[in-house]
Amino acid sequence: MASCWLLVAGCWLLVAGCWLNVLFNFICCGFIFYLFNFVIRYSLFVIRYSLFVIRCLFFVYSSICF
Repeated sequence: MASCWLLVAGCWLLVAGCWLNVLFNFICCGFIFYLFNFVIRYSLFVIRYSLFVIRCLFFVYSSICF
């Protein structure tokens, strides 16, 4: 009888372990995906802003120098 209960407890632990693993993977992957998305968005913003600044500086430079 005790071995049966141990077997049931082992099954429950296995199921709980699976769920915890899935949850952990989802949280980690979600966080990594969010971080990756944020980095890409921020990089695009920086590139766009840099191009804008370069264009403005070029315009100012060309209007002053030429």
